[in-house]
Amino acid sequence: MDGPIQPELLGYDEEIEGLDQDIDRAQQLMEEAGYEDGFDINIVTNDAPERVDVAIYLQEALQDINVNATVDQIEWGAYLEETSTGDHDIFILGWPNPTGDPDQSVWPLFHSSMEGSQGNRTFLENGRVDELLEAGRMTTDEDERAEIYEELQEVLVEEAPMIYMRQALSMNAQRSEVDGLYINNYNKPDFRDVTLSE
Repeated sequence: MDGPIQPELLGYDEEIEGLDQDIDRAQQLMEEAGYEDGFDINIVTNDAPERVDVAIYLQEALQDINVNATVDQIEWGAYLEETSTGDHDIFILGWPNPTGDPDQSVWPLFHSSMEGSQGNRTFLENGRVDELLEAGRMTTDEDERAEIYEELQEVLVEEAPMIYMRQALSMNAQRSEVDGLYINNYNKPDFRDVTLSE
């Protein structure tokens, strides 16, 4: 993903450009910051296999810029507690959107009132982000909301409190005698029109 809002949602901006991987620029920035010899960091994740895979990938990729990363895989409750305090370098986490509204994708993760265990585990404090999030909640005009969330994505990609890596896809199957089952983009089944044939 290039930004925090998935393609199915209001306000998704297909023109948004995510962050590029640029090893030379990263090495240059490391030197400018006085870390030409690198440094050590810690990547925290829980035991979800896809998150562990991402953590290991990042661990290996960071070696390209002389950053030595260790991966701590911890139990879910301990993971939530540790990442809610801000005492971490990098963490791997996913965020579902069960409502289908862009507010659910961005308010908990980026509004300054949500720092810590409420969702904003990057502890981002950005006045413009807060203004846009609040404006998105205040209007019911769909076109206006779309513009608000498009601008919000631009700010969040530029600010880069997170790297948006992927969108999970759900696999569903049904038997051939099931008709009328509808499962939406948020993996919510609708059984109202289901019939069973012989």
